[in-house]
Amino acid sequence: IMFIALSGLDYSKSTPEVLKVLVKQVSIVQEAVHKFKGIVARLIADDKGTRFKIAFGMPGRVYSDNASRCIRCGLACLQALRKMGCPPAIGVASGTVFCGDAGSRVRCEYTAVGFKVIMAARLMGKAGFGGILTDESSYDQAK
Repeated sequence: IMFIALSGLDYSKSTPEVLKVLVKQVSIVQEAVHKFKGIVARLIADDKGTRFKIAFGMPGRVYSDNASRCIRCGLACLQALRKMGCPPAIGVASGTVFCGDAGSRVRCEYTAVGFKVIMAARLMGKAGFGGILTDESSYDQAK
């Protein structure tokens, strides 16, 4: 699981420029995730900022090098977003999580939840903009 917090977005300005920057950042992340065979599980925009929840190794998309793919994807996003002057904060954690439908018959979504999801989000928070942090499991698997 990888969380990416985007920087350089001030929604209070409500200008077309803010949307242009957001579209460019989203495109960069989506292209990298596609290249490394991950899944954008969620794009969140709220009072805490704009963040991606990205999953590697979801059912039907399992590879023996998921941790490496995830870290390489994060590094590609870091490099590209830095280049446009909007360095992200990135956290990566590997392990078993629950993958499945959450919600009701009226509205549900496919998601991933569990300790490693929380860990990736916390690592993103600790990384700060311009940084990437991984848990020990991801580091060991990606060697």
